Amino acid sequence: MRWTEAQLTKHQARRSPPSTPAEIAKATRARARARRRDSVMPQPSENQIHEAVVEHLRIRGRRDVPWFHVPNGELRDPGTAAKLQRMGVLAGVPDLLLLIAGRLHGLELKRERGGRESIEQQAVHAELRSAGAVVETAYGLDQALEVLESWGALLPASNGRTQ
Repeated sequence: MRWTEAQLTKHQARRSPPSTPAEIAKATRARARARRRDSVMPQPSENQIHEAVVEHLRIRGRRDVPWFHVPNGELRDPGTAAKLQRMGVLAGVPDLLLLIAGRLHGLELKRERGGRESIEQQAVHAELRSAGAVVETAYGLDQALEVLESWGALLPASNGRTQ
């Protein structure tokens, strides 16, 4: 990739450390703003999102929609990992699988900021879709609940409004 002169100058400006007192003060203020923003709005981990989605499914999930999590992740000792691989564990399977009206639905959960699918997830999700499954990736709890509601997997929320 070739950069234009303007792009190169902008890149170098971002990469070079501040040298004047004004630049140092500006960079310090920007870092402080970023810390305040992150401390005020902590981002839930993928695990926290997963647990919250499961709690919604337990409380609001339709009884005629079976769902489950396939524990393909987590660190394991090499012997256990090899055994599970021989038994058919497949990297990239969505976090939650649901059977809705005879059709497989897979929900991959990611953090709102910075979450992204791995290459294995992209490949498995494409394979599942080509076999007729519905697979979605949700970034954050709100989007995950929207997907589940659009699939008809959740009953309306009891707080007077439909989520």
